Amino acid sequence: MKYTVKLVLDLSEIKRYPELRKALYKEKKPIKVAVVRNGKILGAKEIDIEEIRKNESKIIVNIEFDDASKEPPGIYVLIGPNVAEREFLAIETRKIWVSPKRFKKNIADLTKDKIAIHKELFKRWLWLCRTFTITGRVVKRVKTDSGYCDEAVPGAKVEAYDVDCWWFWWKRDLVGSAITNPDGTFEIKFKWCCLLWFHPPIWVIDPDLLRYITKAIKPHIGPIPPEVLKSPVEFEEFLTGKIKSPVSPQPKALKTSIETEEYGKNSVFEVKNLGFVKDKTMVTISPLKDLIAKIRPIFPILPCWPFRPRDCTPDIVFKVTQDCNGEENIIYDESLFQTRWNIPTNLNVTLFANEKACSVPDPLCEEVPPGDCLKFTRINCIFVKDIGTDIGPPDLRGYAHPGSTHEYKIDNPFAETIRVKGLFGAGSDVDYFKVQYSYNGGVFKDMPKENLIGFTRSYWAPPPGSPPSTPAKWNHVSFIPHEVDGKIVYKTLKKAEEENPLPADWTWGYLWNDLDTLFLWNSKNLEGDGLYTLRLVGYRWNETTNKLENEHIMQTCEIEPFQEERVMIRIDNRDADDPLYELNEARPCGSGTIHLCTYEPDCDFIKVAYIKSGTTEETEIKPCDIIELTDNDYIVIHFKASDRDGHLLGYEMKAHWEENKEFNVLAEGTLEPDPNQLVGPLYKDTLIGSQGIYRSTLPVTDPEHDRPYWFGGNFKVTLTGEKFNTCAYTLKLHVWKRTIVGCQKPYYVHGNWCSYSFTIKKV
Repeated sequence: MKYTVKLVLDLSEIKRYPELRKALYKEKKPIKVAVVRNGKILGAKEIDIEEIRKNESKIIVNIEFDDASKEPPGIYVLIGPNVAEREFLAIETRKIWVSPKRFKKNIADLTKDKIAIHKELFKRWLWLCRTFTITGRVVKRVKTDSGYCDEAVPGAKVEAYDVDCWWFWWKRDLVGSAITNPDGTFEIKFKWCCLLWFHPPIWVIDPDLLRYITKAIKPHIGPIPPEVLKSPVEFEEFLTGKIKSPVSPQPKALKTSIETEEYGKNSVFEVKNLGFVKDKTMVTISPLKDLIAKIRPIFPILPCWPFRPRDCTPDIVFKVTQDCNGEENIIYDESLFQTRWNIPTNLNVTLFANEKACSVPDPLCEEVPPGDCLKFTRINCIFVKDIGTDIGPPDLRGYAHPGSTHEYKIDNPFAETIRVKGLFGAGSDVDYFKVQYSYNGGVFKDMPKENLIGFTRSYWAPPPGSPPSTPAKWNHVSFIPHEVDGKIVYKTLKKAEEENPLPADWTWGYLWNDLDTLFLWNSKNLEGDGLYTLRLVGYRWNETTNKLENEHIMQTCEIEPFQEERVMIRIDNRDADDPLYELNEARPCGSGTIHLCTYEPDCDFIKVAYIKSGTTEETEIKPCDIIELTDNDYIVIHFKASDRDGHLLGYEMKAHWEENKEFNVLAEGTLEPDPNQLVGPLYKDTLIGSQGIYRSTLPVTDPEHDRPYWFGGNFKVTLTGEKFNTCAYTLKLHVWKRTIVGCQKPYYVHGNWCSYSFTIKKV
């Protein structure tokens, strides 16, 4: 049934006081009138300031609401500040009871009563509720050729939450939200009230708080039984002895004095020994205030309950989501430990989005070069300046991070799908371009269509042809290699903008999420591994003749020397399922194993043996053998870690035993040649110290005389028997190449694994 309440609101007393009138007129909709029943708002109206201006003493308010009752219900009318429902129901308001008898034909007419708001009540609202303004910007920090740059994140939803916590529980309530502008800026305004009472909160356990606080209190009260984690109230009652542990029988009660703001001074509670001590002897449980004092040093700046009992200023965390490429992602999410406690009425923040955000590059961070030219900028995530061009010796052309001593950013070849990035000059009039390559210094050829991959760019603006004031969105544009006038070409960003005109009222221009991707190159199945040199050939499109014209090889944007713009890329692809491997090797590999059938890279447990104390003879340990071992005996592991192409980056070996336990075999044992001298275990280790000296003694014709080659080989590691217990052990060997695929670390790209299991009985 639909019901209506009519009333007249009188704010004339507020009008007589200039300061109160000024405060009233600051808000667009300062007053809320609501119909409430059983603690829920059934209907409400926000009073616009223009309605108040017309006549402060006679503001007509009509509120409609639905109710399932067949008979008119009794309801309350509440008048208060225009705040969220949670605060509105908890704050002091002007309340009028409307009995069912007041409803005539489903209408309760209170207009003759003229409800006045006293100045003291309005003052109370001003004291309890303040307006907070949060301004800020959402950006994504990216690495550039000259440092770092913050890219704007448009169209993201920023949500501000107030945080409350109690021991290791916490909750967050939404106080306001906003959508970021094209430049990533946003503003959130909300009213915050110091509430006199609360609705029952919904608390959740914060894992980090739980870990730290329980660590602090465990020595004083023992383990925390799971049943008291149902709510903060039950947990605190457990601390004060009001909740008994289910352990039976119970020891005699212990009296202790507990002084807290919650329970008053010198209150005496029965605190039970909760059965945590095995012999069930009496234990002294620290008073609650002592437990709090022990926790404070862990969280010296965390003003959280039980550290602070009352909260009259918002404590804010942020969450940011964005619909990017058709999928809504969380691009920023703060934890309790990132809370901004007791924020000022005006707060400004910068929120750094993660890699899932769609952002708009700042042209000032990657300035478009002048002239009709091309500048290659990055290969995948590697800046072109960090790719070798020196023929040597050693020849490091096309390798990323040439000559480095980094753990994994060191003489890296590329593989698989490669994203080639670059910028056309500001004076360029190129509509289409084709890709050409040279293999190992040979002649340039057109890149086959099957080795080129399409990709998508997006720009933030209203859709093309949309009417004025249409909201902006991400518009997706495909860049697909296709045949134009007999040539396989990509269109340029300039051509894409011509095909997608902006609405006349949009003043922000094209806000592309990607300014410099030129093309995607599938480097597999071309002419094999080796050194590739890439260049682009540009064309202008003649709309009259429907022909490509002005063919020219793109030149470098450098003033000196003026030459073709080229980039060199060293390719090392691998077949993870080499058909020759199974023919040549007897080791299990492929389906049903953890070992890949490939030499790029390869690993093997050649022989695992033990040596009895006082002897030198090795006794082989077959897979699944059970051996007896003393602390003075030795385990010797002969193994292989290699790469056929000489691009091995490293290897590691771990021993897994018991439940979830492991240790680093190479760190706990002695690693030696067996017989290969360049033992690593990382590529960088082979370039320095005794291994670097050994390299220099090799013939100049030996590839391992110098970088970038390390083929690995056969090595051994020896461990003493004291490193083992009676248990079953599995040795796991992981090897990996230096190859870069996308923006991943080489550790996760071209690797291989081997395992070997046996059982030790200590004697």
